[in-house]
Amino acid sequence: MRLPSRMLVPATAIAMLGTVGVAGGCKAVEESDAQAITLPELPAPARAAIEREAGASSITDLTTTVDDGKVVYVAEFTRNGRETEVEVFADGTIASIETAITLADVPASVLAVAEREAGDLKITEIDREVSSGRTTYEFDVKGPSGSGEIVVSDDARLVSRQLKRSSK
Repeated sequence: MRLPSRMLVPATAIAMLGTVGVAGGCKAVEESDAQAITLPELPAPARAAIEREAGASSITDLTTTVDDGKVVYVAEFTRNGRETEVEVFADGTIASIETAITLADVPASVLAVAEREAGDLKITEIDREVSSGRTTYEFDVKGPSGSGEIVVSDDARLVSRQLKRSSK
């Protein structure tokens, strides 16, 4: 749904409807529902931030969503051979940058925590996320006994562990 720039909807009405409308022709989206969008549809500051982060890389996916009541633009691209996802607010502020990495890129102390928490599960994928100046490592783990995700901070503290164990 496209909103003409002359239609400004009060924030209270937006919250009651469960959607966020953005003046200036951007799409309205429901909380957590990602919708495809094109670069020209982005607010200029968000577009500039995404283009700066992507550099010469081709953007492979571009969506908009609402997170904690704020419109977020999510761009995916491959930079230096690594899948990268950047989340940007309308004003161009970068909410987070998530990059796929290898075991060799993980600090030894962080890896030790992830391996301890994984137990018999094998690390299958690792992402480094920088958000609000904080770096975390997200480990996807999987094995015959279950699967899940372990998140460890760059100072080797367990942030979260969500494991689903398989029943035998």
